[in-house]
Amino acid sequence: MYPFTTYNIASAAGNTHMHATLPTYQPVWTQYAITNAMVTALGASTTGTLELIGLPENTQIWAAIVNVTTAETHLTTLTATVGTGAGSYADVISTAVDIHTVAQSALLSSSGGTVLSTPVTVQAGGDVVGVALTASGYNLSTAVATVMKVSLLTYLPR
Repeated sequence: MYPFTTYNIASAAGNTHMHATLPTYQPVWTQYAITNAMVTALGASTTGTLELIGLPENTQIWAAIVNVTTAETHLTTLTATVGTGAGSYADVISTAVDIHTVAQSALLSSSGGTVLSTPVTVQAGGDVVGVALTASGYNLSTAVATVMKVSLLTYLPR
């Protein structure tokens, strides 16, 4: 699943060879906490985006996990998608995650619930990864209980 490269290594004497398989990319898991205060700060609107991190070009995003620790109870509905700014914040997790009805932990991606088979690659110049929130019934400024974490699995080219 992950890209690997095999290297042939000769000993100093030149007569012993070993094979080493090393990852071509360095994997990195990062986690971002989203608090209710961050959601309400998005203001009197039913949509808003929280930017999580700026990634350099060619970084590959292989997976995302949304862990809802406290579900929203006031808003009629509240959903989230995750992605890059170039992908309208929905190219990593394109199916909206329900963060309204119950606390949940889900490994989600745009490939239907597993690690992406083809990663989202950050284009030239870099990009921002964020969470797009959509509410109904009330504005985001009236949220009372939303607490979640978003984790990303990225590979930075060597």
